[in-house]
Amino acid sequence: MPISGQGIQLDLGLQSPTQLHYNSLAHLDLNVPGERHEEVKRYVVDRADKDMARSKLLVCHDYKGGYKDDPFDRSYTFNFWCLCDTIVYFAHHRVTIPPPGWINTAHRNGTKILGTLIFEPDAEYDCLNLLTGPNAGATQTKYAPVGAPEEMPPLSTHYASVLAQLACDRGFDGWLMNFECDLLHKEHQGRMLFLWIQILRQELKKRIGSHSEVVWYDSVTVQGQLAWQCQLNSLNLPWLLSADSVFLDYHWKTTFPEFTARYFDSLAKELHPDKARRDIYFGVDVWGRGCHGGGGFQLHHALDHIQPNSQSLGFSVAVFGPAWTWESKQDEERRTWDKWWDDEVRFWIGPDDPISGDTNPSKSTPHTTSVTTPPSGAPSEPIPPCFHGPYRAISSFGETKAKALLAIPFYTTFSPGVGLSWFVEGERVMGPSSGWTDVDKQTSIGDHRFLWPAPAFVLPNRAWRRDESVSRTAFCFEDAWLGGSSLSIIVPPDVWAETSPEGSSQAIQNVVIPLEQLVFLHHTKYRIRLVYKAAHLDADKSIPSVAALAHVGCVDHDGDLSLTSPAAEQLANGWNGVEVCFQINAGTAKDECFCIIGLRLEGLSSAAEFTRPLKILVGLLSIRIEENLQADPVILGIQWLPATIDKAKPPIGSSLSGKLSWQVALKPRDITPSESVTAITAIDDPRPPWGFSFTSLAPMLSFVYHNIYAIAHNPEDAGSFKPEDATFIATTGIDGRINSVQFDNFPFRTVSAGAGVIRVRLYIRGVKETGQVVPWLRTPYIDIGVQSNRTITEIEENITGCCE
Repeated sequence: MPISGQGIQLDLGLQSPTQLHYNSLAHLDLNVPGERHEEVKRYVVDRADKDMARSKLLVCHDYKGGYKDDPFDRSYTFNFWCLCDTIVYFAHHRVTIPPPGWINTAHRNGTKILGTLIFEPDAEYDCLNLLTGPNAGATQTKYAPVGAPEEMPPLSTHYASVLAQLACDRGFDGWLMNFECDLLHKEHQGRMLFLWIQILRQELKKRIGSHSEVVWYDSVTVQGQLAWQCQLNSLNLPWLLSADSVFLDYHWKTTFPEFTARYFDSLAKELHPDKARRDIYFGVDVWGRGCHGGGGFQLHHALDHIQPNSQSLGFSVAVFGPAWTWESKQDEERRTWDKWWDDEVRFWIGPDDPISGDTNPSKSTPHTTSVTTPPSGAPSEPIPPCFHGPYRAISSFGETKAKALLAIPFYTTFSPGVGLSWFVEGERVMGPSSGWTDVDKQTSIGDHRFLWPAPAFVLPNRAWRRDESVSRTAFCFEDAWLGGSSLSIIVPPDVWAETSPEGSSQAIQNVVIPLEQLVFLHHTKYRIRLVYKAAHLDADKSIPSVAALAHVGCVDHDGDLSLTSPAAEQLANGWNGVEVCFQINAGTAKDECFCIIGLRLEGLSSAAEFTRPLKILVGLLSIRIEENLQADPVILGIQWLPATIDKAKPPIGSSLSGKLSWQVALKPRDITPSESVTAITAIDDPRPPWGFSFTSLAPMLSFVYHNIYAIAHNPEDAGSFKPEDATFIATTGIDGRINSVQFDNFPFRTVSAGAGVIRVRLYIRGVKETGQVVPWLRTPYIDIGVQSNRTITEIEENITGCCE
């Protein structure tokens, strides 16, 4: 989390009622009903949900030794959300809940996120309690023996309701069901579980919506035996029928995908009217534990047999343990974040070329998997040799999700959720430091088809140019417009040469750098804002004159595209901004169109000046439906709640401890002179008095986070300082709450209670979803009185020292 100093107690939501895991169902019962997280972003059903022909990708994130989102170091973060339909926040607690920051980031990128319900060995009785309810006295309950004609015992809906409500309150989208223990009452309990899963699905869809998801992990059979099948067959078919999808264990033989296809196709359609092959996930373990190919950079061996997005098989893929790229080498000397990122890009995106020790791309190679001892019930026969071609990254097996700008505002600073410093409007307000990690600050890192591992350039003749040997895409942690990083793109000089007419001394315009491909509605007006900076790799070299425009290009068809004249402005610290509005006029209002959004560079200097690589930093891309710009978010109702003093740990002297919170409201935008105001002439006048409409379903603007600043002053000197003199101390959001922050002994401790009253003014400076920062003159604040015998100078030195 970007904070200055470690004097802020981070409210990570680890204590009741915002606990992130429960070790038993009884533990869960003690904490319900829990707190509803109103501030987390909710999932919005998107175009990708309706694409029934596309295979899906599920990522099951399991971090060794527990999750380590270190707020004071750069840690592992998952960034290729554009490939991922569903992510599972997995852990070995009975009930694991995704943190709010993870939920925000997943939903911001159009990905569903699930919690985990797991029963491992020695959890048999808790597994039974799931079905009989908390007060059934499971150890004393009498059940009919197998084959007896007696009726099934009553099935409790208690935990189905509790788990569905928990997902609704916390804002995530469903559950992974992992039952890795025998069922005490065999088939009878299996039948009850079959019915219970259907009840859970119904409760989730009632509380969350049709997009909710229950994924069954292939473990216990319908006979109540823990026996991983690794394929779909009669022993695990009921779990697929009762759940939304099934996640097959990764110890499968190469013949299992074809068997599963034949078996599924043999089923009567009325048995599974809402199921397709894409609802069957074949698991692959990145660590290679019993997985064909051995995992890692040979994961493509397994994917070759699953054949996602192919007409022959078309199964979905569940990737388990993707943090392998980080964890497998984290203890190596000289291992850096940048080296990990190179491996991460290669693993997910490519290039599809050999890595030292991997497959030779020039020829196919035979491979025999040496399978580790599989779990009970999994196949133990050796896998026959098979042939695989050169290395292929995961992205080459799938299709990128179509991100639609229907309801979710699009905002990105191209942040991987880590950084070394913190920037506000190009000014470094914190750092450099050893780093920070805050998953809540993750945004889209751009469309991998255009940017990673190297950028693509579109020339004036519409030819695409991409050369990984001369140009790379990277994160710039040393300079950013907002947050901790910007996107760094190296434009090689020969790109400019290719765009210049022969014999011309003028560098031609229209070198386009595509950034994102999104889906837009026809007959809807959108506003795009881009912030960028141009620089040479050599700091002492002059920069040729370069201007930039926002580029919009239709992919589906040429379309009737109307754009307003771009509005450009020079921003602080060498950054530049450009805004443009556009609308697709073809078709009907219900039609959708793929559009590429990018940066169009114009070389304004002579071609001779473009002889060295040019570095372009992209700091912000935001896109909003124009109609929702009619009102601005504002802050009101600021409150300071002093912390309760812990008598067991009394503070040293007096201190600033407590919770700062506020509310967000909407202020209608002032009507500009260019907008008409219609005078009402009669009671039946059909014309609205204002020139814009409040009837749009587009969401109103809000904030993505708030920056908190502090300055100490005497009450009588309140007018002698400027807001700009305040010191940055924190951002909101690491706990998923953007409207509060908690302090513990920050930013100073006084020696003892003195006679003078010192006030600390706390400013709350919001960052809107358009990427605009609230001006200082409109930044709200609250004054907090503190008894102190220190001088203002001493206190300010203490604040500044704590914040460096």
